[in-house]
Amino acid sequence: MKQINNKIYLSIETSGLNPIDFKIIEIAALKIDEHNNKSLFHKLINPQQDLSDEAIKLTLMNNEDLKKQKSIVEIKNDFLNFIGSTNIVVHNKEFIMGFLDKEFEDEIKNEIVDINEIFKNRFPNESSSFSSILEKFNLKIETSFSDTLNEVLLLPNVYQILLDK
Repeated sequence: MKQINNKIYLSIETSGLNPIDFKIIEIAALKIDEHNNKSLFHKLINPQQDLSDEAIKLTLMNNEDLKKQKSIVEIKNDFLNFIGSTNIVVHNKEFIMGFLDKEFEDEIKNEIVDINEIFKNRFPNESSSFSSILEKFNLKIETSFSDTLNEVLLLPNVYQILLDK
């Protein structure tokens, strides 16, 4: 069994698909240390712009709730301190890092492991969407948490399965 400890599992929710026009509205990071202790960083973020009707439908968030949250600038130092220099595991590095690089002004220099790339290499003819990966590995989580938070809770399991394949 390979090491899934000493990693941060990270997911974000955004107000749209491209980091030029849209913002991060939720960030979740699960840190698992060398002793298997877990800590969580989870914040809703005020994007300082209204969500489109489509984004509201997809994210199940609303403008009123997000306006009460801190901006990315206000949570930036807490987040950077939380991740430190620990390796980060994500699903869809290109998408996530596009937003993180813009919002955090390229300050995140951590090594990034992409579950999506690993999955595509091992299963080249299968869909690598996160829901498809969960279905393939028979993983599910039944909580009332957001998709972003659920994803970081499942990423260590997916990563372990991919390392064992």
